[in-house]
Amino acid sequence: MRPTRAHSRTVAKEGLPPWSLGHTAPMSEYGEYPGGEKFEPWQDHEWPEHCSVPATYISEIGERELVTMSGGDFEAFLNEHDAAPTGDPITLDMVPPHAPAEGEAWESTIHHFRCTTCDWDLLLWDAS
Repeated sequence: MRPTRAHSRTVAKEGLPPWSLGHTAPMSEYGEYPGGEKFEPWQDHEWPEHCSVPATYISEIGERELVTMSGGDFEAFLNEHDAAPTGDPITLDMVPPHAPAEGEAWESTIHHFRCTTCDWDLLLWDAS
């Protein structure tokens, strides 16, 4: 059985996470997190955590990728995998048609993270 998002929480990005002690200084404010060197949000975000560890950043995704990941019911998938469940829910109008191509950008995007322990997908909405 896969854990639910009720098990997820976030790690404050201020300061370094406890697991990073002894590592070199990050190249960006998210550089110490798994996949953080690829994470380029418009807004300040707390790093998603699941199973008590920081999740790994995968990439930006859109509707096309969400339909594949969800098996078709991506609206329910958005709600179930929201990395910030205490905020406003991610709605269909916030989702771009697909992941941006090289040099392409949307006004709104979905950042895809994955738990390094159980492979649970976490989604974080961002906008310019």
